[in-house]
Amino acid sequence: LFSAALATLEMERTALRREGLLVAEVEHALGFSPGDTPPDLASIAARLCVSPRTLARRLKAAHTSFRALRDASLHRRARQLLGETDRRIDAISAELGYSD
Repeated sequence: LFSAALATLEMERTALRREGLLVAEVEHALGFSPGDTPPDLASIAARLCVSPRTLARRLKAAHTSFRALRDASLHRRARQLLGETDRRIDAISAELGYSD
């Protein structure tokens, strides 16, 4: 019984590590250069060699979503641009893909 529980815990630990790596890979892919359009789910899924549905399902298993990761990335980038540049808010919002 103990060895079965230990094996189960090891499998769960491996799965959590894999899910964490996936989230980190998506976060890295969401880091885009100034002037670039933020990547979408399909382009990141292609970069990771999985279908968009599989990526979404794996992110859900990691207790997050593409939208949550993208929004956090855009928020970090907006704060960085607002704090480190003298650019206008409308220029920053346009660069990050926001429109009226």
